[in-house]
Amino acid sequence: MTAPWGLQLLERALGRGGIVAYHDVREGSLLPSTHITPAVLQTHFEFLTASYQVLPLTEFVSRRQRGKSLRGCVAITFDDAYVGILTHARAILERLGLGATVFVATSFCSRDKRFWWDRFEWVRQALEPEQRIHLLQSLGLGAEAPDHEVRDLILTRFRGALPHTLDRELWQAEHRVGAVPERAMTGAELTQLARCPLVDFGCHTAHHYALPWLTPTKVEKEVRLSHDWLRERLPRVRPYLAYPYGLHTGETAKAASRSGMQAAFSIAGRAATSRFSLYSCPRIGMADVNTLRGLRLRLSWLTIPIVAARDRRWIAQRTP
Repeated sequence: MTAPWGLQLLERALGRGGIVAYHDVREGSLLPSTHITPAVLQTHFEFLTASYQVLPLTEFVSRRQRGKSLRGCVAITFDDAYVGILTHARAILERLGLGATVFVATSFCSRDKRFWWDRFEWVRQALEPEQRIHLLQSLGLGAEAPDHEVRDLILTRFRGALPHTLDRELWQAEHRVGAVPERAMTGAELTQLARCPLVDFGCHTAHHYALPWLTPTKVEKEVRLSHDWLRERLPRVRPYLAYPYGLHTGETAKAASRSGMQAAFSIAGRAATSRFSLYSCPRIGMADVNTLRGLRLRLSWLTIPIVAARDRRWIAQRTP
C-alpha cells in the first residue's frame, strides 16, 4: 500500500522501526481497541513487508546487543497466545514468510480460563442497563464509569486480577449468556502452532498479574513458572518476557533479569532506537482501531520523547 508522497518523504527522513505487538486475531471481535481482524492484520503485515525489513525478534534483540543499527527494522509479536493466532494469523505469516514471537500467560493455557477484560466486555454488552450498573457498582464505580477507570482500578487495586466479587458477578452472568469466544490456546493448540517454524515463544508470566504491584520475589516466581512450563512443552522458547499490560518499573526489570530473562518488553507505543534498554524494550500495540497512518507515525522517531514522557507519568502516578 503506497503512502502519500509527503508521508513517504517523512518516513525516509524520520522512519525508525520497532517492535509491533498484537493480541487476538478474530472476525467480529468485541474489543476492537485490543484485538484485530484478519483482513486488517494482513494489511498491516503487507505494509511492514513493503516498507521495513521484518526480522525475527531474536535477530532484532541480537542487533541491539551487538550495537548494530535497527533503523528500518521491525519485529512482530503477539501477547496472550490467543487461539486466533493459530486459526488466522499463522496462515498470513506463512503466506508472507514472516516470523513472530508469541508470549504465553501459561495458566490460561493449562485451564479453561478467559482473560478478565474479554469476560467483562462480553458480559457488559449482553446485560440490560440496570444490570450493567450493578456490575460497575460491584467494583465501587459509578454507573457511567469509562473503560479506562475499570482497567486502572483492576490494575492498581487488584494487581491485574479480578476481585472475587466481580468474578462471581461475571460467572453468574456467563451462566446465562455463555462464555466469551476469545480465549487462549490450549497446550495441544500451542503444540500445533509450534509446528510452524516461523513462530517462537516467550514468557508472559503465569497469571498475567500487573507486575509493578507485586513484590520482586513474586515477580521472579511468576516469570520462572511460565518459562519452565513453556520449555517443558514447546520448541524455540526464548528467554524473553513481555510485561503483562506492558507495565514495569526498575524493580520489575531487575526481577526479570534475575529470573533468567535476556530481554523484556513493554507496550510503549513508540519506535525503538538502537540503544533501548534490554529490559524496557518498547513495543507498539496495534488493533482494529489503529490506522496504517497511526502505525507509520508510531514507527517514527519523532514520537519517542512524547510517548516516553507519557508512560513515565502514568506509572509514577499509580505505583506504590
